Amino acid sequence: MPQTTPQGRGFVRNFVSAGVLSGADSLTGGPLGMTAAGITAAGITAAGTFGQTGAVTLTPAGGATLSITNTIVDPSGGATSVLMNGAGTLRLQVANSFTGGLTLSAGSVVLAAAGAQGNGAIDFAGPARVVFTPAAWPDGSSIATPILNFTPSDHLTLQDVFFDNTQFVTVHPGSIDIVDQGVTNTLQIAFSSTVIPQLTQGSANATIVNALALNAVSDEATLNAAIAALDAIISPGTPTTYTIDLAGNISLASDLLLLNPDSSVNLVIDGGGHTIDGGGIQRGFFALTGHITLRNLTLSHMAATGGAGAAASGSGGGGGGLGGALFVASGANVALDNVTLTSNAAVGGA
Repeated sequence: MPQTTPQGRGFVRNFVSAGVLSGADSLTGGPLGMTAAGITAAGITAAGTFGQTGAVTLTPAGGATLSITNTIVDPSGGATSVLMNGAGTLRLQVANSFTGGLTLSAGSVVLAAAGAQGNGAIDFAGPARVVFTPAAWPDGSSIATPILNFTPSDHLTLQDVFFDNTQFVTVHPGSIDIVDQGVTNTLQIAFSSTVIPQLTQGSANATIVNALALNAVSDEATLNAAIAALDAIISPGTPTTYTIDLAGNISLASDLLLLNPDSSVNLVIDGGGHTIDGGGIQRGFFALTGHITLRNLTLSHMAATGGAGAAASGSGGGGGGLGGALFVASGANVALDNVTLTSNAAVGGA
């Protein structure tokens, strides 16, 4: 490895990389240069000022963490970009000023300081995860960095941002607002009409952001996940239409979640000629609120059964079985287009 000066175990000064590093080493000093040949790291901490024209490729191995503890900058007259292409973790510890963007093809990138992602976009080029620590995204702030090409195989972890299913996600063109205990936080991330944000509560008060595809729903779990995600969305301005497209027949093992979209959302469920079957036991769609269209769909063998009455003499009777394949509450507006209802039942409780 050229231009290296050992100085004690695990210490290298004036490092210029043209090859591969491994082991639990530290790099310090500066300025440090890296070529596009990249670094393969296993427990390496790199410190100094990194700057080169073109892409810096970092490939920490699975289970390893590469920590960059000083600044990645653009060289004079050029632009530096960073490519994360390892199965391990890249941890950016300080604010960076490179403008060529941060691209993830694999692994995880932890942003441990405000501006750690640099001044370009965060671009997902493969299945990967970005972790925003509280230092990288203080409460009530907006991440101005555009997040590009975010797909269902990608993940964002927002540490110390508490989200539960009673809160709403406001989806703007090119951004989303997430409310954390009354404080609004904004991400610059765009979702197409076939992909929506799905937020879940992770461990240690972290919120997990995924992209949920609406155009290939083929089982009960995915259908319920899409319904839950859409129920949590607000689209300010002109109401936005979201379409759930079924990719196959679905047999229900439990009742479907309630349809309860905000008035700013037009929900379409397009069966594509497929069937949702309740097996003679499960209830179908229960629309509480919103503008909803069901089309090109068969709803069959669904049953809404009322609860049993009290056993004591003189007590009230059983509850009503409401809906069968479809129940429409007073707050909902449901349109049916090429929908077939077959062998469904609504049965009062005994």
